[in-house]
Amino acid sequence: MNKTSIGQRNQLVVIERPVSTKNTLGEDEVEWQEFTKAWAKVTNKTAGELDAGGRLVSVATYWFICHHIDGVDNNMRINWDGKLLNIADAHDPDGTREAIKITAFMHGG
Repeated sequence: MNKTSIGQRNQLVVIERPVSTKNTLGEDEVEWQEFTKAWAKVTNKTAGELDAGGRLVSVATYWFICHHIDGVDNNMRINWDGKLLNIADAHDPDGTREAIKITAFMHGG
């Protein structure tokens, strides 16, 4: 993988994780809490549409490359400048533990 310089990591993102809580009625709810913040290089990978139960929905897929972070998984999401993206994959692209490449997607209406 090509090395990403620190200067290219110019977008601040917040990685959030789901946390189960109980509401006042004792029912389970999911809240999102900050896992970590990171400066990332963001690349718009693809954009398109998919059929979601007879309804066309736009989908945009992005790559986020940042310093290596342990524990990021596909149950988490990225909050990027108020946009919420679901993490599909997170891995160390070259096995050096210097960086992590996160693939995340955002659904539109």
